Amino acid sequence: MNALVFVAPLALAVALVLPANATAQPAEAPPADTPPHLIRLEGSGAQAIRDGAATPVEQGDPVFFGDRLDLGDAYGQVLWGDGSRIALDRGARLDALAEDLLALTAGRTLVSRPAGATAPLRLDTPAASLILAPDGEYRVSLDGDVTSLAVTRGHADVQTGMGNQIVGAGYQVALRDGITPEAPRRFNAAGYDSFIAWATAPVAAPAAGAPLDTFEDPRFEAYSDVFNRYGGWETDPQYGAVWYPTVAANWRPYTAGYWHAYGSENQWLWVGRDPFGWPTHHYGRWGMNNGGRWYWMPGRQWAPAWVSWSVGPGYIGWSPLGNQDRPVRSWDTLSQPRGVYPGGTLDASRAWTVVPSDRFGQRGHMSAYAVDPRTLDNLSAFVSQRVGPPARYGHPAGGPGRSYGEQGGTAVYGPGGYYGGVRSRSGGDTNIRGGVGPTRVGPGSPGYGGPTPPPEDPYERAERAVAPRGRQRPAAQDTATPARPPAQTTDPAPPAQAAPRQRTPPRETPTPSPPKAARETAPPPPAAAPPPAPPAADSTPPATSAGRSTGTGTGRRAVPRP
Repeated sequence: MNALVFVAPLALAVALVLPANATAQPAEAPPADTPPHLIRLEGSGAQAIRDGAATPVEQGDPVFFGDRLDLGDAYGQVLWGDGSRIALDRGARLDALAEDLLALTAGRTLVSRPAGATAPLRLDTPAASLILAPDGEYRVSLDGDVTSLAVTRGHADVQTGMGNQIVGAGYQVALRDGITPEAPRRFNAAGYDSFIAWATAPVAAPAAGAPLDTFEDPRFEAYSDVFNRYGGWETDPQYGAVWYPTVAANWRPYTAGYWHAYGSENQWLWVGRDPFGWPTHHYGRWGMNNGGRWYWMPGRQWAPAWVSWSVGPGYIGWSPLGNQDRPVRSWDTLSQPRGVYPGGTLDASRAWTVVPSDRFGQRGHMSAYAVDPRTLDNLSAFVSQRVGPPARYGHPAGGPGRSYGEQGGTAVYGPGGYYGGVRSRSGGDTNIRGGVGPTRVGPGSPGYGGPTPPPEDPYERAERAVAPRGRQRPAAQDTATPARPPAQTTDPAPPAQAAPRQRTPPRETPTPSPPKAARETAPPPPAAAPPPAPPAADSTPPATSAGRSTGTGTGRRAVPRP
């Protein structure tokens, strides 16, 4: 995977939000690494065998290449990355091996392939390899050592070690391992039972106002009835047809579900539990109207998630991307008063979901762990960035996550990033110094939220911007500050009278002495040198080594306190 798959030409991002009367975005082939997922599941006992462990699966779960699906006492339907639909009967067992390869080892399946599929799909059974052409429907069943293939439309190329056979529409063939395939014979393509009736149930047409060109894509066609039942379409003067989900007032995108490590480092796949979660959280963008209602803008480019991240010690936050691939509301707006717009009040905190980092990656609904970001002290300690947190700190199986830092204490997290802890305002003062704005990456671009790291590590940048108390800044920064010159001796006024003319206000603390290391290493003054003039009560000693500031007497520049 080259890019969370987010890098795309600028023209694509513009096309995603074109009004309905603008030129339609051309259909494009889905990314090769788009994972299949369970679009329908009815019954119980379905599970996935992944890395040798059995995990229960639910509707909307991804199916990773290498998984084995065991349907148990359930009907299931998998939507393949190219729009093919693989329906599985009760007791069926299917292995997802690659984007163009799967294997049936038990039960029955009905494979429906769209006309727009660009390549054949290979289905292996113990008796043969079946090459299923696009724009076809194929029924495959296993009964003991016999594999039966019936073609309703399209054609299949049957390959065995004892010979090959072409099977056209309206024909079927029985195959046995080690036996030459028999000649195809006719079958009744209109015959069906309860499983075939379930697998071939027609999909409702999109509701009025829906962008019909979007639902011509087979990846969305299967969801047209879902959009009809769980929301409605409206026309936005700027973005054209947008979809409003029927949800609770406190609902927000990317909360009803969890994050699963995906692909290479720093990539996270959103596993949603909303019935409409897959198309709306992996395609298109989100927006919020003046009344605080969420709406979805359709798009064609798939991604594991379209979000922006803001990560702080002990907490991880994310926001859906909106217009121009920027967060719906920037992290900066959390510290500002709520904005009042015609028709309602818009709360910026509703655009961000923040959870303790030890909950990140756990199965379940992230909304159960979410905290109000406005209750966290010093929001400027968070780093906003295009990439997610390092995947090695999460738990891909959804068990206990590894914390980026202890909630409420000093923490080290991320590659090289050191911060003090962020605490709730009800729990005491923060250990992070205030007065430093949030660190941001460059301007938004198509695929903002993608896996390509920014040119400069944001963790390292935040380390320089926010230094914890008691930690000495690197010498390279100290050398950039010239040493203060010694007190002037040409002024006839005594030192006590010269103090009001100095830029630095009088200090209430006693004059600090030079650092111990400086006292031990500094050579004694020459014997012939006259004694130095007595220092003023509020002045500071001269620098003890070249390039070091002694403004505080500790060898570090002062940092404003909260």
